[in-house]
Amino acid sequence: MSKDQFNTVSKLNIRGGGKEIVSTNVCFTGNAIALLNAYAATGTAIHLDDWDGYNELRGGSLYYIVTDIKKAVLSV
Repeated sequence: MSKDQFNTVSKLNIRGGGKEIVSTNVCFTGNAIALLNAYAATGTAIHLDDWDGYNELRGGSLYYIVTDIKKAVLSV
């Protein structure tokens, strides 16, 4: 495996409240991970307003834990 292989992978574009969110502060549970494939394959931005989740303070940093996609978004 080339050491540069991971540099060619694009990061997830995560947005919330009209601005880009640092992806290292966003975690996805198993249910949400299974739904991420379409976003990762197309490069489409993930809008946190379309997902269910909650905020959690970890080691003095605020994280957003994504648990599932809202049902109204699934039907679109």
